[in-house]
Amino acid sequence: IFDYIFWTFAPDIQAFRHLKSVICIDSTFVKGSYWKTLLVTIDFDTNNSMFPLAFALVDEENNRSWSWFMRLLRIYMCGDVQNICVISNCHYGIINAMHTLKE
Repeated sequence: IFDYIFWTFAPDIQAFRHLKSVICIDSTFVKGSYWKTLLVTIDFDTNNSMFPLAFALVDEENNRSWSWFMRLLRIYMCGDVQNICVISNCHYGIINAMHTLKE
């Protein structure tokens, strides 16, 4: 049993260095036996095709889960890349996570 799980793949991490510095983040609900929330990050390649970057399963979309996800995204995906534009639906958890990352 787990609370949160985050995953990405090595080719995605390597490709991120060559993609546009614009990422889109959002969530969707997983129904059925698990009742979790899936957090998703995508980017776009030079042909404007969607490129999946990272995923996480969390209990719900809140400050804690978005802060956790954004921190891991910064550590494992973004690394030393600066000035990344983040497009989202402005969920309060995402906004709070972005403010926390600035500090």
